[in-house]
Amino acid sequence: MEGGAWFVLTVDARGVHFEAYSLIAAIVDDLVAGRSFHVATARSVAAYRDLLAGRGRLSEEKTVGLIGELLVLKHMLATIGEEVAMTSWVAPGSEEHDFVLEDADVEVKTTLGEKRSHLISTETQLAASLHRPLWLVSIQLTRAGNARDAFSLADVVGRIRTRLHATRDTYVAYLQSQGWRDADAELYRERYRYRTRPAAYLVDDNFPAVTRARIDALVPRPELVGPVSYRIDLSSLTPGTPPSVLAGFTGSDQS
Repeated sequence: MEGGAWFVLTVDARGVHFEAYSLIAAIVDDLVAGRSFHVATARSVAAYRDLLAGRGRLSEEKTVGLIGELLVLKHMLATIGEEVAMTSWVAPGSEEHDFVLEDADVEVKTTLGEKRSHLISTETQLAASLHRPLWLVSIQLTRAGNARDAFSLADVVGRIRTRLHATRDTYVAYLQSQGWRDADAELYRERYRYRTRPAAYLVDDNFPAVTRARIDALVPRPELVGPVSYRIDLSSLTPGTPPSVLAGFTGSDQS
């Protein structure tokens, strides 16, 4: 054009406005310094990739696990109210189970697999507390692309936040303790949907859990064994009827 070389640079800045501006500014600086367009662009894109890589998004396993907990929390907000639901989720802190309800404990496991196969990380994770029933809620998700009912981690985080009032700060603080950062929301673009209806299983004497008590009772020199992680496939087990707080979540269509 007009005897010179012209280029058009198009940047998709949705959700990353600051980073997109920084990218364009870096290219312009290189052009002003006398570098060619293709060199300036290559240098800036490489630096931009390093910037995103350094932000440390959650692994897919942790992302899916957090989505599962949040889906349960979202349901509980509608059934038992904000403060009770948040207390049930956050109060246990470092305890083994994800939710401590009035009359039961709940462990949430989420998978992208075709089977209800879940990783149990320790021999204490499925150990029930004294005189309290323990339920395992199994959630199966699948990658959904642009499906109408699909959702990302950022979507679920935002939907719950808009429902909260008195406990919003507690909610944000807990998410941060799990590795979530609002500034990184655009890094979680993968979208999911329910593969099947969630199901609940009572972890009783007939449930195939590897617990410290069972190791101590059956294994010679049990003090030499541990920690133990294992995978359990619940596909062939018949789900139970969980506490009423969760009955709608595990027994109705999800959308």
